[in-house]
Formats: sequence, structure tokens, C-alpha cells
Amino acid sequence: MAKVYSIFLDETCQGNVLWKLSGGSTIKAQLTNTSYAQNQETHTVRSDITDDKTAGTTDQTLTLADPVTDTANDRVELDASDITFSSVASGTVGSVILYKVVSGASSDILIAWLDFSGGSITANGGDITIAFNAEGCVALGY
Repeated sequence: MAKVYSIFLDETCQGNVLWKLSGGSTIKAQLTNTSYAQNQETHTVRSDITDDKTAGTTDQTLTLADPVTDTANDRVELDASDITFSSVASGTVGSVILYKVVSGASSDILIAWLDFSGGSITANGGDITIAFNAEGCVALGY
């Protein structure tokens, strides 16, 4: 399931977040531990979730696709290529946070929170691959 942060909608409407294949914003993904309590209204920047980052992981840059309008389901789908977090040593991963890079944790704009349909993932030193849904990372209904 994905939940969009309200700040993402506000910043997108102001033209500050561009989700597109060429010339778009730099969007990254961060793994969070299971203690993260998502709040789509009060969490606005990455520093709101810094303490909940999965230890020892490096945020991954997404390769974006152009938005697709799905008229059958009345939504716009935002997609990206699948990503891999390499050699995640330990901890329990509870979700993935997508954010727009601005200039650091206190200004990076939160976009969406994505949980895992099977619950959490226990890290064991191997890679964790995030395979985004074929209909997009995030869908915005209309």
C-alpha cells in the first residue's frame, strides 16, 4: 500500500516536484525500520523520519518514468525502475519512503510511504530489491 504525504501534493501543484523521465526532480528511496509511525499530515521533510532509517543503508536514486493516465481506473500513475539496496546487514525493514532531494534532510520533500504487502523484511546481509507495482509506485486518483 502507498500513502502520499500531503506536502507532496502541495509542492507538486506549485511546480516544485517534477516526476518525469527527462528533466524531472531527483527522487530517492529510503528504507525505514518497523518503528516508523507514518503520518502523512505532519511529516513533511526527511528529517521528520531520520531516526527511523534502516541502519547501514544507502538511499537509492530512482530512474523515473513519465506519468501515465489510467482512464479506466481514474488515476495518474507515477512509476520508476525497480531499485536494490545492497548488503543490508541487519534490522527489520518496515517500509520505503520516497522523497525529492532538495538540499538535505531538513528540506528534502517527502512524497510517499510504501509498506510491504507481506509485512516486514528481516535483513540478513543480502540485497533487498524493491519491485514497484506494474501500475506505478504511486497512483493519484481523480
